Amino acid sequence: MLHSPSGLAFDQEGNLYVADSLNQRVRRVDVNGQISTVAGSGTPGFLGDGGPGEYAELDLAGNPFEGIGQGLAVDSRGNVFIADALNHRVRKLDLRGFMSTVAVMGRPVGVAVDFQGLVYVADVSDS
Repeated sequence: MLHSPSGLAFDQEGNLYVADSLNQRVRRVDVNGQISTVAGSGTPGFLGDGGPGEYAELDLAGNPFEGIGQGLAVDSRGNVFIADALNHRVRKLDLRGFMSTVAVMGRPVGVAVDFQGLVYVADVSDS
């Protein structure tokens, strides 16, 4: 069950990705309506770069910027980009299902990928 879904993104195959904020996970809803966890262990924190996404720790809950969703984007290759605001990072879940940090910054809350694969980030940090 989703608990406080915030960010949404679709891949090219029509699968929906949801930032399931209070469950500390990113879920995929496939075209048949089946929900699976693609990132996040359910424990808030920062852990798991270089390992499987479902064991990584994210900090998606308790966003101090109430009303601002956690950003998600999917590129044309199927990589999922996650604005992990409280960990001050943009993280990437690659096609193999492995998590990595692609940028460190203030408080990223939005992320988008253009047709060339360039990643854009909205950072609401004061610094």
